[in-house]
Amino acid sequence: LLTVVEDIDTVVEAVQRGATNYVLKPASPASILAAVEKGLRSVTPRPQAPARIPEILGSTKSMIEVRRLVTLAASSDVNVLITGETGTGKELVARAVHKYSSLSSGPFVAHNCAATPHELFESQFFGHRRGAFTGALEDHTGLLEQASGGVLLLDELHALSSHNQAKLLRVLDDGEVRPVGSTEVRSVSVRFLSATNRDPHQLIAERLLREDLYYRLRGLEIWLPPLRERRGDIPLLAHHFLGPDDGTFTPNALEALRTFAWPGNVRQLRNCVRSAK
Repeated sequence: LLTVVEDIDTVVEAVQRGATNYVLKPASPASILAAVEKGLRSVTPRPQAPARIPEILGSTKSMIEVRRLVTLAASSDVNVLITGETGTGKELVARAVHKYSSLSSGPFVAHNCAATPHELFESQFFGHRRGAFTGALEDHTGLLEQASGGVLLLDELHALSSHNQAKLLRVLDDGEVRPVGSTEVRSVSVRFLSATNRDPHQLIAERLLREDLYYRLRGLEIWLPPLRERRGDIPLLAHHFLGPDDGTFTPNALEALRTFAWPGNVRQLRNCVRSAK
């Protein structure tokens, strides 16, 4: 705690709330640095993601960078925005971030925002009580409460209306939800991972994505390259999808796979290989 208040009660409260040191202003840079280093030494180390993440395959430079960012994301609590074309593996990356993070024992809830009708946003995200509206035959726990203590993946975030994005932003600010038809406010603790197959800056320009929400959800951004830009990984991925007991590829077959454009990216390659077994 860095403060101008010289008071024993303040010192006691600071220590009770987790402070490791109490520095009075004016303070020299050296004394502040020493206090910070002392505090860091007292912190229990966070579990670290492995250097090799087996779920994310690829030896190209771009995929090495993806694994580095996943490791970085897993070692922190910041919200993460995952971008890339359809079929590049955005949910796979989100699950890896969750698996190797300190929240791995908590829930992982994935939701496609395009499947949320505008008028049902509050019911889906905040929950509702029986009888809150026509058709509400029983209590429903919203997505935010379902994901509390873990991760909520918001796919196609821009599909939510600007009005509903503002409601989501309010949850990010205060960490509270109130189910439809209830007077009870509940606290939630959720890490947000978001995904989009479009350029977020273009979405902001088109007013499909609120800029303030974008910056709250983009603590770290992980961009997944399209398969056509990582052709060196195609043989590795193809053999992985084929499996060890289903033979192998001829050189001509591998060359055909390597030179195809793959507009559907890794998902299309996987389906192609599996359907050819």
